[in-house]
Amino acid sequence: MIIKFNLCPIQKTEKSEKFQQKLKFYKVFLGLLIVTVLFIVKEIIFLEYGLKDLQREKLEKEELLIKYKKIAQKIERLKQENRKIKEHISIVLKLKRFQNEQLKKIEFLISQIPRNRIYFRELIITPSKAAISGWGLDMNDITNYLGKLGEAKEMIKEVNLKHLKKEGFLINFKAEVNFKCNMF
Repeated sequence: MIIKFNLCPIQKTEKSEKFQQKLKFYKVFLGLLIVTVLFIVKEIIFLEYGLKDLQREKLEKEELLIKYKKIAQKIERLKQENRKIKEHISIVLKLKRFQNEQLKKIEFLISQIPRNRIYFRELIITPSKAAISGWGLDMNDITNYLGKLGEAKEMIKEVNLKHLKKEGFLINFKAEVNFKCNMF
């Protein structure tokens, strides 16, 4: 039996074990470093995509905001036009009502004339009074006409004869009729 004593390899094995341990450490460290770098790169890529998506959404929302502002301006302009149209309509309705009142007054004044006995030369109507000038064939026709007007108390406040003059076979007259306010 032969027994060998090898004293040198023991020192070498310790160094190689230390070297292998360092090598293992460096492998693990390098692996972790690569994983960390890859993780950081992956996160940077995801952040870039996320940033691009956010910028795209921001642009879309800004476009929508501009579109909605234009719509709001159009709505405001339409509201102003609507107000103007309502004002015009109310003015037209007031004028129509005023015109109807005036026409009713004219109709009433003419309807009270005895047939072919009194002729108007001039009829001026205002909201509160009427000025009548014309000719009558007879004094009784004129007094009957003005009397009928005076009897209509629901419409007429008072009737005043301003001028009466006989010219040939016709009688020239001027009268003023005061209406009650808001009779229609």
